[in-house]
Amino acid sequence: MNLEGKSVKELREIKDRIDRVMPKAVAKAREDLMAKIQSDAEKVGLTVREVLGGMGRPGKRPTFGTPKYVNQKNPAQTWSGRGRPPHWLTPEMRK
Repeated sequence: MNLEGKSVKELREIKDRIDRVMPKAVAKAREDLMAKIQSDAEKVGLTVREVLGGMGRPGKRPTFGTPKYVNQKNPAQTWSGRGRPPHWLTPEMRK
């Protein structure tokens, strides 16, 4: 579809139609994909959860490891030793 010669009104109408149809198309594609994944998983004796490994669980927050360092002045501040050192630890490391 060539959109170059279309007026603003025509383009908005096309966009509105796309906005109405897109959610249905995405839902159908997702449904079809899940059915295919489930079918393929059953063929090899696995569940969908085993194949996907629990992906997409809502509310699952990343863990940062157990704290190895504790701020002596404020014990609520800890650091696991991973990533960039916190500001409160930097002066302590220089000692």
